[in-house]
Amino acid sequence: APSSFPPMRAAKPPSGPEPPAAAAAAPPAPAPTGSLTLERKASRDAPQPMGDVQPEPFDDGFTSPGNYLPCGLVRPPAVSVAGGLAVVDGVLGEALARRVYEHTKAKPHPWGTYVLLKPGGSDGEEGLSLEATGVGSEDDLIGLEVMRAFVAGPAGAHLAACLPHVHGFEIWAVRGGTGHEVLYHLDYAEWHRKKTNVVCPPLLAITVQVSPVSEGEMVGGTYGANSGGLDHYERFGFKSLRVPVPEGKPVADWNEPGAGWVKVPYRFNRAVVHPGEWPHVATRVESLPEGVERVVIGINPFPAYVGPLEAVAPQHSDAFRKQLKMDRLRAAIQGRGDGEKINLRSLDAESKRLLVLLLKKSASHARSTPPITA
Repeated sequence: APSSFPPMRAAKPPSGPEPPAAAAAAPPAPAPTGSLTLERKASRDAPQPMGDVQPEPFDDGFTSPGNYLPCGLVRPPAVSVAGGLAVVDGVLGEALARRVYEHTKAKPHPWGTYVLLKPGGSDGEEGLSLEATGVGSEDDLIGLEVMRAFVAGPAGAHLAACLPHVHGFEIWAVRGGTGHEVLYHLDYAEWHRKKTNVVCPPLLAITVQVSPVSEGEMVGGTYGANSGGLDHYERFGFKSLRVPVPEGKPVADWNEPGAGWVKVPYRFNRAVVHPGEWPHVATRVESLPEGVERVVIGINPFPAYVGPLEAVAPQHSDAFRKQLKMDRLRAAIQGRGDGEKINLRSLDAESKRLLVLLLKKSASHARSTPPITA
């Protein structure tokens, strides 16, 4: 039956109920060698290979717009979490948790970054050797600070099993007020899927709750993860496309005994850690203290076969949003936008600059291409 976890305060990995049999760990993926290759051949009848890693066929009912490659899946190396899912309170310093909350709340959109685990991995007594990527923005720097604090805090022990496989950590933050909910989904390397249509879940799925509320002050907003893992996700599909969501529930089997749901109420400075293959949701926020929003930090450690490409445009980062705009404009210019036309009046300043850049490149390419002669 679905279970809830009480607060955990010990630095060691907390114990909890054993997950149902459906949560058995997937076999580890082959050790990756070589570099990631990208090909866009619509005629390919098997998922895109990634260096020496061959994805298995997979279908969650979704394909990124403009990507016509067959869908594939690479199962991450198996990483166990004590009790299946761990809950740790006091995971960041209180001042840092409040600062991240204010930083996220003040932004007009979610933010994201990627923190690299440097070769060698350790600075001796100082812990793991971590390095910010990106352009040195405030998002990049606060993401690095969060990661360093997480590693040094009481939840850091849960990273031990996955560290031999880690290339880096994708870190992002989202917020929402009353009425906000997080639809059923699986964490995976978003930019990598956009380019290859291969689903690569992280080694672990980690959330840190940083809104300044005590347990019970937020009505709704409960986090739930399903121990059925990829079997459950493939059955329900991307955002539960395959199983209709009943009114008043986040997912159809939310209250079914034995469905594998593990539920965790929201609380300030609380981390939830579980295998990256577990799909999850957050229920609708019914009420919040005045002026407070629900803010969640996500941390996804990725292996080397996917990390380098994901680091180029981490989910919710400025680079990610810019790349999405570029792709939409490029598709429209090349006639691949499903009939979409470019409305110049609707474009923001950045999109207009990107459009001019793309048109210049297109014109340059046309001039440099020799004419076809009989």
